[in-house]
Amino acid sequence: MHSALLLPCALLLASLGAPPAPPAGLSTPSTTGSATRRLLRAAAEREHADLLRGLDLWVDHSTWPNAWNVTTGDYEVRTVESFALARSAGTWLETMRGHFRALLGGPERAPGPVLVHVLPALQDYRDLGNTHGAEHSSFYGSFFAINAPESPVATYYANNDTLLGMWLTHSALHEYLVSSLGSQPNAAVSEGLASYFALYYWAWAFGVDELERIENQELYIPLERLLRANLSDFTADTEVRTTELGMFFAYLLHFREDTRIQVDEDGAFGGPAVEYLRRAARGQSVANTELHALLSRDLDALEEDFRAFRFPK
Repeated sequence: MHSALLLPCALLLASLGAPPAPPAGLSTPSTTGSATRRLLRAAAEREHADLLRGLDLWVDHSTWPNAWNVTTGDYEVRTVESFALARSAGTWLETMRGHFRALLGGPERAPGPVLVHVLPALQDYRDLGNTHGAEHSSFYGSFFAINAPESPVATYYANNDTLLGMWLTHSALHEYLVSSLGSQPNAAVSEGLASYFALYYWAWAFGVDELERIENQELYIPLERLLRANLSDFTADTEVRTTELGMFFAYLLHFREDTRIQVDEDGAFGGPAVEYLRRAARGQSVANTELHALLSRDLDALEEDFRAFRFPK
């Protein structure tokens, strides 16, 4: 069941190259002036001291029982690779959680630390998937192991930050839906949202190129079928399905005039697509939403507009 992973690693690694600039909130501002430099130096020294206090330099962390465990707010990341990787992965996920909450709503903090396991190798990941949740893990490089002890978000180490960030984001979104919104929505909504966040924030140019490839090679799956799919349907044509859905959600949220995100004076998100996804993500009825009417009444026209749209890179 694990022989075909979604978004094949060879294709992704060849296409993604270096990771993108950090999402908002992770970049380092340029600074001028001696006072500012002194403040930054002092902050760096405090950070270094905190780091040393949290490290046991005499422990061998190369085996899973002694793996690094790093907590960053809402996430606790475990890996044998390095302290730096665990800390970076936690920081990425904190930023992505902010994006999840901005779009979908939800509590400010997780009910408890969300466990994230970056397993040493693909076989370790397969072993976990075979025991807990193989259906989902078989077609992607990560999954939310809800039935496993401690219910971690699980992936395996890849020497590419962009790919690893995409995998973790995808499954962290599934965890967020369950623990923060209390729902496991239908496959189109849950997989579409997971793919949207992974592509939009980590590999936008790749998503645009993949959608063009799907169109040019006539692999496109009609939206009517895609939006009614069950989770088991994603084990076939997985990369096509997830790319289409992720980019379709991006189209509705950011580019289509009558559905896209509207931001009020307090910075809160609204608009037809946001309302629809917030209700759907909680398992609530979407029957009286504007977007549902569009999907029900004018799906053919909507699909034609989506396929004709040329996304900026």
